[in-house]
Amino acid sequence: MVVYKRYEEEYGYNQGIPVPDRFYLSLLNCVSIDDYKTTLDHYPQHFAPDGLNSEMNYKVSLPTTVQIKADYSLQDRFYLNADLQLAMTCKGQYNSNF
Repeated sequence: MVVYKRYEEEYGYNQGIPVPDRFYLSLLNCVSIDDYKTTLDHYPQHFAPDGLNSEMNYKVSLPTTVQIKADYSLQDRFYLNADLQLAMTCKGQYNSNF
């Protein structure tokens, strides 16, 4: 588990653009990265603050595993292979991205 401290100027948005509407990314071509918040705030119908910015720390679980592999020679040119993979996360934690 890794704990990150949120950068004070970091902002998150929930994006919701209905099917008939469009938001062209070309509108952001000439915008400095420091001005993205101001630009996205001009489109409240498409971008709403996510409400998670009040938390200054957040945790991330990494998909860490221990892998054990073994080969055993049964006869000349004939081998038996066994693999074992153990998750290193706590019980009850589940990350559906991996």
